[in-house]
Amino acid sequence: SSESTEESEESESEDEDYTDSDITLICETVMKCTAGDSNTMRQFTLECLGSGVVDSGCTSSVAGKKWFEHYEKFVKQEGDGRKIREEELSGKRFKYGKGKPVKSVGTYTIPITLQGRDRKMRIDVVEEDHPLLMSKKMMGRAGFVHVYRTDTLKYEDGEIIESFRSSGGHTCIHI
Repeated sequence: SSESTEESEESESEDEDYTDSDITLICETVMKCTAGDSNTMRQFTLECLGSGVVDSGCTSSVAGKKWFEHYEKFVKQEGDGRKIREEELSGKRFKYGKGKPVKSVGTYTIPITLQGRDRKMRIDVVEEDHPLLMSKKMMGRAGFVHVYRTDTLKYEDGEIIESFRSSGGHTCIHI
């Protein structure tokens, strides 16, 4: 089950402290990539358009708004009948490294294709600028095995999943 936190009716102060139990996900991928550099983040998002970043530190899949808007246009242009479905807002908050938590602005089910296998993935979208970060839970459901020694992704049946490395060294797969 997801560790989502519902949004509070009370307003949150700027300096409110959060504990790990208040946050849906603590994600190091984005923080390690950018170290606060918006140009680096923009490049990371551009490199990963139409792809997802393998992020075993994510407990819930999440994408930045710019990445999502591009993917939404791509799905519509494909014209193959696949659709993105908007869900109820999850109320999840996401924390990147030591930054302040950010709230989900939308929850969606998106169609993806992994090596010819059509699937659906539920994601949250945040205002932050970053590509799709695929959660450990999603990768487990899809039957991924990540061999860290060789940085190889496989399905449980042994089929290799084609992947690439971003310029920042992150493992990514086309979806």
